[in-house]
Amino acid sequence: MAAGVLILLSTAIGLAFPLFVRDLFDAAFLESNAERLNQFALFLLGLFAVQAVVNFAQSYLTAAVSERVIATLRIDLFGALATQSPGFYSNRRVGELSSRIASDAGIVQSVLRFGIPELIRQGIFLVGALVIVTAESPRLTLVTLTTIPVAIAVAWFFGIRVRRISMGIQ
Repeated sequence: MAAGVLILLSTAIGLAFPLFVRDLFDAAFLESNAERLNQFALFLLGLFAVQAVVNFAQSYLTAAVSERVIATLRIDLFGALATQSPGFYSNRRVGELSSRIASDAGIVQSVLRFGIPELIRQGIFLVGALVIVTAESPRLTLVTLTTIPVAIAVAWFFGIRVRRISMGIQ
């Protein structure tokens, strides 16, 4: 739960950054206010420091949870393997079983440690960015949301063609 809160906080800081940069540019170029520019620059440095601490804490908590989950999973797997009959082992090689356990546990660990938190972070970031852009310029949001599907379709079409050409060359 704490890691989830830290992901939300980190994403909120990331979403707030462009708004602060806008104010920084306004202070620098429109108002020519050096004192305000220095205040914004110091504030942004502090914001980056807070984000770094939050990201570290979130990463640490996520790693700790994923390590505990994998340790429990391995204990359960080895316990289940220990209770198997000798006939089970006559059909399978021990090296194959060990390799599968190590490989599968590693995949589960990487998904728990990096995949799920990043998916959550990017999903929140996408929704937050859409809300901010819609609040700032609904017309820009409309243009963006109508052109993205076209760009995806074109990339998909050319991706298929490039894949076919590449397979033909190979």
